[in-house]
Amino acid sequence: MLVLIFDTETTGLSQTKTINQQTLGKWPHIVQFSYIIFDTELNEIVSSKDYIIKQKEGVVIPEETIKIHGISNEISQEKGENIEIVLKEFFYCLREVDMIVAHNISFDRDMIMVELLRIIYGRIYPKEHIDAYKSDLHFLQNLTNIYCTLQEGVELCDIKAIDKYGKEYVKWPKLSELHQKLFKTIPNNLHNSFIDILVTLRCFMKLKFDNDLVLTCPKFNNMTNELQLF
Repeated sequence: MLVLIFDTETTGLSQTKTINQQTLGKWPHIVQFSYIIFDTELNEIVSSKDYIIKQKEGVVIPEETIKIHGISNEISQEKGENIEIVLKEFFYCLREVDMIVAHNISFDRDMIMVELLRIIYGRIYPKEHIDAYKSDLHFLQNLTNIYCTLQEGVELCDIKAIDKYGKEYVKWPKLSELHQKLFKTIPNNLHNSFIDILVTLRCFMKLKFDNDLVLTCPKFNNMTNELQLF
């Protein structure tokens, strides 16, 4: 089985859960986009991509989010890639895999939908290009073979919290909390989308196949060692 694990870093949080032409201004922008394709049968990394996204004119990355992911406005302009090109390559890969995986997949999928709608409603491309982006949007909306490590890890982590009414509930686990539960360590340098997909991949393979890639996949182990991740 080919799985694609992806993650985004953004300019901030959304101010709404509704996605349509009128609410696009209430959604943040993607500043980093990373994904990795893994073959679960061969236990091998097939490919990986990591992009900083060049922000459009008028979009400013707030200082408080720069402190989280380290991508400044200057870095975005100097090293950033065009979001349209990045998304076209992503959707080509997406159509080739059997499953997509993310931690809090609903947010990351929503972010891609938002960026697609910005392209579609921007109307700066020929109709055939816009139709292709609409096809990508339809494909994304109808994906069913998805796996969210956040949702799958809720019962395992069983982290109790208290809501504003004083009632106890089991909260969604952070990626670091899920990794700590599975492997007894907290990863370094999270909130970099490329690092996050490596951590998510390790958690996914452990949850789904009881397979620790640090022990069984040399390429994965080498990549994470170079990044001093674990």
